[in-house]
Amino acid sequence: MVKRRLWLSLLLVMAILVIAGCSSSESAKKSKVIGSVNGDEITQTEYDNAYKIREIYYDNQMAQINASNGSGQNGVQIETVKDQTVIKSLQDAAWNDLIIQKLILQQAPKEGIEVTDKELRDVVNSDEFKNFITTNKMDEDAYKEALKTQYLFNKLDKKITGRVEITDQEIEDYYKTNLSEFQEAGGIETYHILVETEKEANDILAQLKGGADFAALAEKYSLDTGSAQAGGSVGLTNQDSDWVPEFKQAALALKPGEMTQKPIKSQFGYHIIKAGSFHDAKVRTLKEASNQIRMILQDQKEEEVSNQYLENLKKKAVIKDLRPKDSTTTKKSK
Repeated sequence: MVKRRLWLSLLLVMAILVIAGCSSSESAKKSKVIGSVNGDEITQTEYDNAYKIREIYYDNQMAQINASNGSGQNGVQIETVKDQTVIKSLQDAAWNDLIIQKLILQQAPKEGIEVTDKELRDVVNSDEFKNFITTNKMDEDAYKEALKTQYLFNKLDKKITGRVEITDQEIEDYYKTNLSEFQEAGGIETYHILVETEKEANDILAQLKGGADFAALAEKYSLDTGSAQAGGSVGLTNQDSDWVPEFKQAALALKPGEMTQKPIKSQFGYHIIKAGSFHDAKVRTLKEASNQIRMILQDQKEEEVSNQYLENLKKKAVIKDLRPKDSTTTKKSK
């Protein structure tokens, strides 16, 4: 199956390299034809660029995995030599990317979908667009075509998934089947004000002890801008909270309504911590969880519908694979 989410993230980048390569390079124009989709040719240059994108994506994934595992230099390790299984997998993925790209460009007009110059005008005239073109030494017309490809896919995907609906029964069934997802750990409400120096923290503490409003001072002084807008709230704290040790230890030592009597130093600065109410662990009700479930199911259904649509296009297509090591010509139908 085609991964819709991956396509949403890869399509534009791939289109940029493929189209730019084919548009601006004389060697690309003379590139060997290694296949076709319903008569639209696929060249070696297109394939090489699509493979390059897949390889970059794979390397980035491996770097993130190794970073999270703490392996490799500075937590990052890239395979300099890939084994044949990995290479074959990347080749197949790149080939499939090109097939889907060709099918999208063919199918969009049949669905009455087009992209006008007016829709692209704001992007093309923006400073971001011009800087991108200059920095990456890209052909402007090629990049405009890449943008059109992305917009066509977005519009086609929107039309495909536009009739997806989620019923109340589906929401209830999901809730009952996945009840563990809606369990909420207990803990104590935690608020803080984060500042850079101990002196600043002590000055704020003095104001608080004099009766100043914690939420107002958090909004005014806290370096943690996210929590500052919520009166300093960082949510519930419990033994499983992923806070730095100094902060977590101080927060758990407080009883409801209490506040640290001196600044708590951490790698981020100096914290003044306040405890709110204690909440027992609970399971969210169906009513409380229904909006979240609806979004989960909507996303799942849209992905299924989009994937199935693209798979059906592939089944109907005449796809010729003339790559040297795996030369096949297939005609697929319903």
